[in-house]
Amino acid sequence: MSLHADSQRGRIEMVDGDDGALLMSRRWAVGKPRARVVFVHGIVSHSGWYLASCDALANASVDVRFLDRRGSGGNPDRRGDVSDWRLWIDDLVCFLESQPRDVPLVLGGISWGGKLAAVLAAERPDLLDGLALICPGIHAAQFPSPAKYAILGGLARAGLARLRVPIPLKDPSLFTGVQRWQEFIRKDSLTLRKVSVRFALEDRKLTRRARAIAEKISVPSWLVLAGKDRIVDNEETRAWFDRTAGVHREVTCYDNAAHTFEFEPDPRTYFRDLVGWVTRLGESAGD
Repeated sequence: MSLHADSQRGRIEMVDGDDGALLMSRRWAVGKPRARVVFVHGIVSHSGWYLASCDALANASVDVRFLDRRGSGGNPDRRGDVSDWRLWIDDLVCFLESQPRDVPLVLGGISWGGKLAAVLAAERPDLLDGLALICPGIHAAQFPSPAKYAILGGLARAGLARLRVPIPLKDPSLFTGVQRWQEFIRKDSLTLRKVSVRFALEDRKLTRRARAIAEKISVPSWLVLAGKDRIVDNEETRAWFDRTAGVHREVTCYDNAAHTFEFEPDPRTYFRDLVGWVTRLGESAGD
């Protein structure tokens, strides 16, 4: 691991991916942390969207690490591309294995990152003490049709697996109803707009895996939903979460919120609840 440059909030680090690729992460280090949170972001977003919530955790003595997915955010190499969906999981395993275990560790999966977090929690529960699924993209309100996947499969077989196709989530109002944040998304140069054909096909495999492993998730878990979410199917997501095997499970729904809590007119209630759940988990794990 090597330190890079200071960001406006959080310190940027370059860390090793599973295959030796360098990946960008942000770190909010605190003295004598009460807990540690590792976040993974959504399909179009990156760690820079979530600075305020990470600040809130750090101000409550929670150590925070936020990994940018390979090919997105601060990782310019092969943007929007992956050869195998297991690479996403392996990168996360590698990152988690590098974290100290001096305090309880929570894995936070935001939007699309909720699929990664869910699979990791099912397959490697030894690497974490809690799971926060924040508007997880396990069940999307609008998932590509079988016909679209058939077209993508045909492109891949024709040798066009690296051809870029647009991500359907083009409209910033899907993420927030606040105009200034919509403008931020439109102008953000690090927001991912396109993915490769093979990314889309590998994402389908990840989605299927995430939907199939609910019963294998046994760590304490918190599901957070937005009542006005147009990206996530809340009903299907709740039903999936009900199948998880953990004894300690909580669900919170902010009825008037859109998909990205960071971009709400006043996100302080979410920040307070996030800090509260993480610190309670840390206290209970320390008993």
